[in-house]
Amino acid sequence: MVMRMSENVISLDYAIAQSLGGAEARRAFRLLLIVAILSGLCVGVCFLSLAAGVVGAVIHVAVFTATIIVAIKGGRAMMAVVTEDNRKIDSAQLVLDLLAAVGLVIIGIAPVVYHLCETWNVRLEDSFAAGSIALAYGLLAGTTYRHLLFHRSIAEYCRQNSHYPMAKAVSILGWVKMIYEGIWLSLCAIGLLSFALRELNNSGGLYLGENVAVLCAYGAFLGAMGFAVIWIWMIIVHANLMRLTRKN
Repeated sequence: MVMRMSENVISLDYAIAQSLGGAEARRAFRLLLIVAILSGLCVGVCFLSLAAGVVGAVIHVAVFTATIIVAIKGGRAMMAVVTEDNRKIDSAQLVLDLLAAVGLVIIGIAPVVYHLCETWNVRLEDSFAAGSIALAYGLLAGTTYRHLLFHRSIAEYCRQNSHYPMAKAVSILGWVKMIYEGIWLSLCAIGLLSFALRELNNSGGLYLGENVAVLCAYGAFLGAMGFAVIWIWMIIVHANLMRLTRKN
């Protein structure tokens, strides 16, 4: 007599790493990758707007507008996939993101305002113009802690899905962005503020000193070139995050 025994077989595939998420996570990380790409383009179009006239101004506004819109969508999509434990940072991050958005809007519309004033023969005080841009960069510099908060939430999400090396890479990127952009954007703000005060000094106002303005201008320019390295790093990290959301 032949006895047949049936058994349930569970297939274990150790060769494939655990996915970082499903469709929602893929969409979130795809948007964040686009934001990473646009963030570098924002720096580039700032120089373009100085050299390409009206065309440069239009491109400048378009890139900044796209960056703000995609960043909002990406942030919402990302927070939709993180755990409840990470959502406690939403209020602090929201305030910082809003302040940074104000800075981006000011910088984004600056070329358009300039060309409109030129077209309508409106006299825009140099001190006011430089002071406004200095305020914008000051808002961006003062809110770089938002990078650390946001990247911490992504890193925690990676750890919860057993992607510890990726979590470490994301955390390091958050720290570097916070520190580097804080210093770089502060130089931009101080240089512009010094110029604005110099213009006021012609009317009896305060002045930080021409040397301060020149040194900060050089530092800001070199910082823009250094940011190119971080930009490439950001793209690589976010591309890897999106890649890890593939289906097993």
